[in-house]
Amino acid sequence: LDAQHDSPAPRSGEAPTADNGGMPKNAIFISHAAPEDNTFTRWLGAKLELAGYRVWHDLDQLKGGDLFWDKIEAAIRGEAIRMIAVVSKVSIHKAGVKNEWAVGATLERAQPGFIIPVCIDEGFDFSTLPIEIHRKNVLGFGSGWHKGFKALLDTLVDAGIPRIATADPSIAM
Repeated sequence: LDAQHDSPAPRSGEAPTADNGGMPKNAIFISHAAPEDNTFTRWLGAKLELAGYRVWHDLDQLKGGDLFWDKIEAAIRGEAIRMIAVVSKVSIHKAGVKNEWAVGATLERAQPGFIIPVCIDEGFDFSTLPIEIHRKNVLGFGSGWHKGFKALLDTLVDAGIPRIATADPSIAM
């Protein structure tokens, strides 16, 4: 991505806009290993939606006949305000996941904090993290998904990520 396609970082609490006619980027993109991390991805997506966030993951968004890499890249670049990188012993070795994280790392140059890594495996060897997320704080879900979800919600709120629906966060917990 060259400098003319990078957009400036939004002000706090303001959703950045995409290069698609000024529509706001308001989706939380979940990058995960399929099919190994699908159960967690569905759970996390449902919890985030209950909390009022718009979520994009392939399990709900890809339909029969879709050119999946085109659709995934368009969602990351044009719709996502944050990417949740689901870190697992499997995901760190999947080429598709690495590609998604690489696109996210490019976008992070203009939007610091774009990638939020979450680890779902207890006892994960953090020395094996790919370079795109190696220096980032990784939220832990390995010892309890509900504990990690609380930390993730705090991260999203602190970053001023907009909710698209009125939510009762107590339902999501």
